[in-house]
Amino acid sequence: MSESRITPRVVRCPACGGDSLYSQDNAARPFCSNRCKSNDFTQWAKEGYRVES
Repeated sequence: MSESRITPRVVRCPACGGDSLYSQDNAARPFCSNRCKSNDFTQWAKEGYRVES
């Protein structure tokens, strides 16, 4: 039986809006880079984001 390869999706990075490869090879997913991932974490830590109640 041959192994079928799943094509990874390209999604929008939630931080910068750029293209992001959504696969196990991208350690920063769903972000496009570790920089975007870190910037998002920093915004949460500084309470830059709020969840409406």
